[in-house]
Amino acid sequence: GKTDKAKETMQKLISEKVESGKTEKEAKSALKSSVTSYWKPLYLEAYKKGDTNEMYRIRKLLASLGLYDSTADTCSNWIKSSKDN
Repeated sequence: GKTDKAKETMQKLISEKVESGKTEKEAKSALKSSVTSYWKPLYLEAYKKGDTNEMYRIRKLLASLGLYDSTADTCSNWIKSSKDN
């Protein structure tokens, strides 16, 4: 139920941005940026705490949104980039 609701909400937000003049690609990019800015710090915090359950929950939620080509790769890159800084 929640996965379907998340997908439905994402599609609605994309449609609203397209109606306001953005291309679908621009709309998805804007939403992806917003989702990343919210979830990345929470995912990294869970990683630092070793909270694998929370990491899994966040990855599952992100995958349900359908914004990332590979949620696992995205989350791995977040960890890698945090270590590089």
